[in-house]
Amino acid sequence: MLNVNVVISDQGQAPIDVAQWVMGLKKPDCVQVFTVESQGGIGSLQTREFALMLDPARVAFFAAKDTEGRIYSLSGDAFRKLEVKTNSLMYLPLNQAPEQQYNDESLRALLNLPKKKIAP
Repeated sequence: MLNVNVVISDQGQAPIDVAQWVMGLKKPDCVQVFTVESQGGIGSLQTREFALMLDPARVAFFAAKDTEGRIYSLSGDAFRKLEVKTNSLMYLPLNQAPEQQYNDESLRALLNLPKKKIAP
């Protein structure tokens, strides 16, 4: 298990104004949803740093939507290649997804999830 503080960012490590983001886990499969409360007032910024306790081997994906509706994601394999150490602050570099309409199959491919099993 790792204790990590993450800042959701793009590939250039510029922080993203996150409206909502999710972390998908496997074994058992689940999704943890993080919503960001928008702070009222002039010049206030949304929270960009999140404290996580996670097992890198269980991470399936990270996905985020910014305040302008753009979608970003990072696969679990790409996250493990970052070789994150415990008790660290890191910028989580998500890739911006191209604008498109998603269906079940394309979302599964984007999030690196197994193909849907259809019972006979």
